[in-house]
Amino acid sequence: MKQRLTILFLTYVLLLSGVSAWGQKTLDSVVALRAAISKILNNVATNNGMTGIVIQSLESNTTLYERSPDTLFVPASNSKILTSALALSSLGKDFIFSTKVMMQGKLDSDGVLNGTLKLAGAGDPLLQTSDIKSLAEQVFKAGVRQLHGKVLTDATRYDDTFLGEGWSWDDEPFYYAAPVSALNINENVVSVFVRPGKMVGDLVQVQIEPPTLRLTLSITAKTTHSKTKPSLRVTRQHGVNVIQVSGTLPLDANPSRPAETLTVPNPTDIAQEVFENALREQGVTIEADAPLTNEEGMDWVPIAEVKSQPLYAILQKMNKPSDNLVAECLFKAVSAYQKVQGSWGASREMGQTYFQSLGIPKEQLSLVDGSGLSRQNLVTPRNLVRVLTTLYRSPDYSVFYDSLPIAGVDGTLQHRMNKTSAENNCRAKTGSLSNVRSLSGYVTTQDGEPLVFSILMNHYKHPKVSARELQDKIVVLLANFRRQTLTDPETNP
Repeated sequence: MKQRLTILFLTYVLLLSGVSAWGQKTLDSVVALRAAISKILNNVATNNGMTGIVIQSLESNTTLYERSPDTLFVPASNSKILTSALALSSLGKDFIFSTKVMMQGKLDSDGVLNGTLKLAGAGDPLLQTSDIKSLAEQVFKAGVRQLHGKVLTDATRYDDTFLGEGWSWDDEPFYYAAPVSALNINENVVSVFVRPGKMVGDLVQVQIEPPTLRLTLSITAKTTHSKTKPSLRVTRQHGVNVIQVSGTLPLDANPSRPAETLTVPNPTDIAQEVFENALREQGVTIEADAPLTNEEGMDWVPIAEVKSQPLYAILQKMNKPSDNLVAECLFKAVSAYQKVQGSWGASREMGQTYFQSLGIPKEQLSLVDGSGLSRQNLVTPRNLVRVLTTLYRSPDYSVFYDSLPIAGVDGTLQHRMNKTSAENNCRAKTGSLSNVRSLSGYVTTQDGEPLVFSILMNHYKHPKVSARELQDKIVVLLANFRRQTLTDPETNP
């Protein structure tokens, strides 16, 4: 009997010592992880800037690493994480935009409409020329052959402030600062193709796609001898409809891609032009100067409609390529579909209420726009992790997770962390402005433990070492992490 008790006691001691040893190894691995991250950050590139990091386990809710966790940073496009959470909470994953054509007046048996056609925008950021053509086709099928009256546009679902607060004025002509309207078309940009003239000294040839009469060209660029270096500059004058093409282009140049993609100042005007052209292509004649019958008291009747993809698909269009226009339209939609006119101000107020419900004090977060283009956006690494954790535990997690870029696979992470353990593992949102680099999302360790992280870097400027490389090294380190051992990402990717 004594022998049996002795054996049981020794077994217990051995088990206890094993658990203790395992716990010590786990503790040691976390200590080693922290040391490895600190080593990566002990770099001349980060000395003069600010770096904030929070890394937590989604299983145990423990913090593996933090650095300046409660300091406010400009997040750049990491703001789209906040916009995603707000849109899913306010609109729901199945939300759609519905763009309609409304008719007012009398349609006779000959197909003559004495009245008005109105293209009513819903805020769809992805409305294309093909959608407008579908609307025109539906108008024709509704029996309209001739319009004695005007074609109107209605973009009142959102306010008429096209550019966000804190956006740089010199960004305004470029695609990433596209104006935000309730009636968008072709992402509110045009592509400018430039080809050499027929002879040296000739002005270059310029083509705008899709074609529009709302923009005029100012061309001073000339054709130079073959094999000379091009010095082409394509831009749009701030606030006006003039595209300037200056510089030189060699005679043997054969560009296949546009020289520049530029925004249009007023997308509603372009949408109206596209709609009128589509009606004419369908065989609907427009006589805007024809005398109108009295339309007072007549209702607007919907006769055509195109629906967007649901929100769960739109989020992928936003987060994977980091599309600013999609983000801003979703941001304004948050207030627009709560029976008020969509605006940045109204959506900010709703956002503040939502994020406070997650336990984020208003002084710890400033969400000025939906895309992150404004430098007035501010958030702490800890609160970005809080939002990411909330999404992880929500029924909509798979929708959000599927919208994020995948390391080494697609989106803005397609060419990052390739051929490492983070490839096809890490899902994260990137962010980039001048001297700002952000990366926040999820990664799974070698033990299968899900981690959530936020790495925000501001005032970063160094000619040799990239902030992105530092971020990638940290994420690869996390992907290699085991509770008992730790592999250096530089020696074993």
